[in-house]
Amino acid sequence: EVILTRLSDGYSQSIKPQVKEIIVYESLFSHLIHGQILLYDAIGLYNTFPLVGEEKLNIKYGIPGQNDIPEVEIEVHLFSIEAIDNDDSNLATGYVAKFISLEKRFDVINSVTNPYSLIVSDMVKRIVKDHLNSSKKLSVEDSFGEQEVVFPNVSPISALDFCVSKAVSRDNISSSYVFFESLDQQFFFKTI
Repeated sequence: EVILTRLSDGYSQSIKPQVKEIIVYESLFSHLIHGQILLYDAIGLYNTFPLVGEEKLNIKYGIPGQNDIPEVEIEVHLFSIEAIDNDDSNLATGYVAKFISLEKRFDVINSVTNPYSLIVSDMVKRIVKDHLNSSKKLSVEDSFGEQEVVFPNVSPISALDFCVSKAVSRDNISSSYVFFESLDQQFFFKTI
C-alpha cells in the first residue's frame, strides 16, 4: 500500500500502480530513515495532484507467504522530485521522489536553545519529544553523570549529535553512542 497525502489540505490518493521501486535506507549512522521511490506516471499525477515535494507518503508492505513476519509501515515526507524523464511513446513520465522521516520538517524549523542540567540520556528524551515533536517510541540506554549544557540555537539533530558525543554509558564499558531511527519507526539512543 502506498498512499500520498497533500499536507496543505489532507487530500490522499493511492499511487501503488505508479510505483516501480522503493528504496529505504536505515543505518546506525544516519539519524533518520530516508529513501526514494521510482514512479512511472501515466495518469498525470505529477501535474494533477500536483507533486511539489511537500507531501506525506505512507508505505505499508509485507513479505508474501511470511505471515510470522509483521508488516512494515512507514510514514515519511517527500522533499524532492528528480530525474524527470518523459516517455512520449506511452504518454507517461518517470521520476524519482525522495523522502525522509517526518521529523526532518521539525529539525529544519525548530532550534534548541534551552539550558539543560540533566544526564545526557534524559536530554535526548526531551529533545526528541519537545523539538522533533515526535511521538514515536524512543529506546534510550541510560547514561551516567549529570551535565550542564546550553545549546547555542542549534537544530535538534545537531543537539542530539552533541549528546551522542558526550554520553557515558551507565552499564556498558563502551560509550560509543549512536542515535538512529529504525525501519519500524522507533528511535534509539544506545551504545554500539
